[in-house]
Amino acid sequence: MKKILIVGHSHIVALQTAKTVDPTFEFYSIINQQQMDEISELDHDNYRSVIFSIMGNNHNVFGLLNHTQPFDFYFPENLNLPINSNARLLPVNLVAAILRRNMSSIFTITSQLLQYFKQPIYQIESPPPIPSELHIQKYPGVFKDKIIELGVSPAPFRYKLWRLHSKIVSDNCQRLGISFIDVPTETQDEEGCLQERYWNTDPTHRNARYGDLVINQIRAIHGMEIK
Repeated sequence: MKKILIVGHSHIVALQTAKTVDPTFEFYSIINQQQMDEISELDHDNYRSVIFSIMGNNHNVFGLLNHTQPFDFYFPENLNLPINSNARLLPVNLVAAILRRNMSSIFTITSQLLQYFKQPIYQIESPPPIPSELHIQKYPGVFKDKIIELGVSPAPFRYKLWRLHSKIVSDNCQRLGISFIDVPTETQDEEGCLQERYWNTDPTHRNARYGDLVINQIRAIHGMEIK
């Protein structure tokens, strides 16, 4: 049986550690250019499809922390989301343009990988933000020093940035003919952020339980038995 190849960066760990993963799935991490080059040497006839999880933390790098010059924006999908009254109000198109510029490496890597595969390609949406500032402060990861200095930005702000990030990635996928896999809706709370049962012990990634749901999403797309 041909395998499903999952290629990407740190967000694939939640899938690799999922209890429902089995030998149907093969994972390949692309941390550096050498690993990117090795992708081209794989026997691509072994795979029925390829799943991308390319980067995905740009919105966190951009907005996990309070900015030295705070800004906020109205999000067209939900104009009722809170606005920081002490922040400078910017047009959503400007915020999206800045975020898109910071995401240029995603587009470069995706385009490069597309040269190697003829199979159906899918892109996994990056996970929703963790709403709890206390959890992020407890497990700051690489953001530790900056969190001490600047503090964690409000959850509604981070949610809006995540939604902008997802739209930018989804639009790029549509342009390239890649199918976009939305996050499992059952992982989200009433505000659209991640439910606690799926949090990991760091500020930006998700646990194996979350990975189980994504693996089963992939199974469903391929008409496979859900575990």
